[in-house]
Amino acid sequence: MLPFQSRPIIEARCRLLVLLSGWCLVGAAMAAAAEAPSGPDFPDFYSTEVQRFHALLACKAPESRLEGIEGLSWLRHWESEDALLRLPHDADPLVRREAVAALTRFGTARSIPRLLELLTDGRHEVAQLSQLGLQRMTGQGFGADRPAEWRQWWEATDRSTKVGALLNQVRDPATRTAALRALRHLSEPEDEARFLQLLTTPQAPPLSGPEWVLGFEVLERIGSEQSLPHLLKAASLAPAAYALGRLGGPQAEEALLAAPKSEAVWVNLDRLHSRRCAPFAPELLNSFGLLSYRAMPDDVYLEPQPIQHVAANLLLRTGEAPRLIDLLLSELEGKSKADSAPEPLKRLLVGMRPELQPGFVRDDGEAQSKALAALPHITKDRQFVLRLIALLDHPALVPRVYAALTLGSTHAEEAVPPLLRKIEEPYPFTDATTQVSGKHFEHSQNVRWKGFFCIALGRLGTDSARIALERLATTDGAPR
Repeated sequence: MLPFQSRPIIEARCRLLVLLSGWCLVGAAMAAAAEAPSGPDFPDFYSTEVQRFHALLACKAPESRLEGIEGLSWLRHWESEDALLRLPHDADPLVRREAVAALTRFGTARSIPRLLELLTDGRHEVAQLSQLGLQRMTGQGFGADRPAEWRQWWEATDRSTKVGALLNQVRDPATRTAALRALRHLSEPEDEARFLQLLTTPQAPPLSGPEWVLGFEVLERIGSEQSLPHLLKAASLAPAAYALGRLGGPQAEEALLAAPKSEAVWVNLDRLHSRRCAPFAPELLNSFGLLSYRAMPDDVYLEPQPIQHVAANLLLRTGEAPRLIDLLLSELEGKSKADSAPEPLKRLLVGMRPELQPGFVRDDGEAQSKALAALPHITKDRQFVLRLIALLDHPALVPRVYAALTLGSTHAEEAVPPLLRKIEEPYPFTDATTQVSGKHFEHSQNVRWKGFFCIALGRLGTDSARIALERLATTDGAPR
């Protein structure tokens, strides 16, 4: 199992969901959301993952320790530095290497002495990682073969003096980028005032876009209420969003609600336990992917993806989840209630209809029914069980599968017999149609969809579901 999905290879997998609602509608929608009913509260995804990854650092299995390191690194959790400082001497070489890499990504001045020691490590890769990290963290250019010069430079002046020198280097375009990158690691809260003074003083030439991002990465770690006015204006930038998530408060929530939506913005709205995301339900519903959509797959074989966790939390906290589920199920049942939905949500529901036709699986364009993938994540009670059981016979494959997976999330004992009945039905295709593909998947014996129903049985978690799966596993002639 990998972090956040839980897994943190992730920067490739996690997509920036820049799904903007019309700016003229956002203000009114947010005002309405302030008066909307709110749902239950529960721990946010960021906090629960931090706890989980910290626990993994103490596991005996090196794979678990690796997962913990990678997860904390992806979460930009600077407060984990002390825990990671114990790992560069881990018994497992891969854990040692990843711990050093993590310290070079979000280590502070406390990590410098340890990295100086590792310059003379017998493993070339560790020594090289330490050298490259020290260069990035300090703005200095000594090589790995000059540990004495590194140590002499580090011990010559205190940290505050080094920060002062880096602030001066920001004024020089030739050294500005390297200095800002180093300030991200070496600055401390007591440096905030002079860093803000520098950041708000016009420079010649002005800071570039990437340089502004580096500046906000400094504030992500050391920014306080003093930095809030600047962070509020830049809430769409990932480092500013994480800083606002750390600082919290009504102003931070307002800024994140008004910002163009990205994964960083969603994560930190969840971190603030926001209950005001009902106006953004269409964007959140569309962020779950779809098992038949190649560009944004819903990997139901794996743990939920980060954005799926976060989007489900935000939808559930609005108190609107039962209404959203009812709207989606009504569409699947052919009894649409789209006319009663707000316009953006109505467009989403109407757009799904071509993909709910008999035999449809996917086309080569944008999937319009991604909201179906939200159902297993936001259906937390049993009031929809009978409707979901009826949808196991839906004429389209994808709705049928998501009805089964949603039943799995309800842990409803009465779902076992109908799921088993569908699994035991013979496939309706013959050898003559093996080459059929595309939108006619259900006529191709190259496509086997009943495994998803077995996953649903497993997710039910009941004794009868377990017994049914054991019987299928040992029955000759059962669908493979």
